[in-house]
Amino acid sequence: MTKNKFVLIGVLLLSFITLIGCSGSNDIIAKVNGEGIPVDKFEERFEMVKKSYKAQFGEDFLSQDTGEGKTMEEVLKEGILDSLIKQEIVLQAAKNAGVEVKEEEINKEIDSMKKLEQEKIKQKLKTEGKTEEEIKAKESEIKKEAEENFKKSLEESQITEEYIREVIKEDKLVQKYREKFINDLSTSDEEIKSFYEENKEELYKSVRARHILVEKEEEAKDILKQLKDGADFAKLAEEKSIDPGSGKNGGELGYFYKGDMVPQFSQVAFSLEIGEISEPVKSDYGYHIIEVQDKKIDKFEEIKDQVTYDYQNKKYDENLEKITKDAEIEKFLD
Repeated sequence: MTKNKFVLIGVLLLSFITLIGCSGSNDIIAKVNGEGIPVDKFEERFEMVKKSYKAQFGEDFLSQDTGEGKTMEEVLKEGILDSLIKQEIVLQAAKNAGVEVKEEEINKEIDSMKKLEQEKIKQKLKTEGKTEEEIKAKESEIKKEAEENFKKSLEESQITEEYIREVIKEDKLVQKYREKFINDLSTSDEEIKSFYEENKEELYKSVRARHILVEKEEEAKDILKQLKDGADFAKLAEEKSIDPGSGKNGGELGYFYKGDMVPQFSQVAFSLEIGEISEPVKSDYGYHIIEVQDKKIDKFEEIKDQVTYDYQNKKYDENLEKITKDAEIEKFLD
């Protein structure tokens, strides 16, 4: 990736979620509550995602059979259409709620992208030995170069500024709709506390553990045997663990929640008793030997703000489920 594409990374990642096509076509691929989703919009997203998949997995990836009577391309198309439909449902809800995005808000985002490019140029000048005074004297030149780099990045990515502006607009509509829903949500302390009690084991329980990570299962089994024979866990972690972060600290990971670790690791760690050591646990990183040192549940009074945030998110998700269920959807994907 060339350096002048840096400024567009956030937008391109965003476009995988909130892609918009400025289509003049009357052809539609789906209807949501009577509003059509243009074929051009669908094809634009498909082409972008297809390029990404081919780059990662090879040219023939999309033609492979999924084992369910469909090719990867067919599954991908179905997924893209479903995501566009969900996007349209939320956008309609936002408009019905009176949510608007002003032109100056979009301009501000575009300006931020260009300023990031300016900062990158300034950083380059600093590495070349330029002083702050020299850089400040070149301010107008830097702005001009940043503008040119921005336009060049758009050309290389085969997208227009109008397209980016539409991406930003729809993304902000969704953000503002969520904010409005939460701001309008009436919540009581009783509701928040009840949510905490119902979810404290799942969301607010943390485990303190240490681990030894190795590449091979046989090595993990050998380490486990040594531990059972009385070997020192911390010393073995320092000697054997390939985890650069925890290995040098005796395998110490500190306290963590379920979502902080990969599922295979969390599932075992949270099932162990304090002082218990696991059998080898396989993950994408290798094989782990885990020892649980402590468990605790956060006190409601100390995390009330976080609990409130989680409760509001839950209510918003329930709202999305409802408006999706109530929506009239027609699909015309071949």
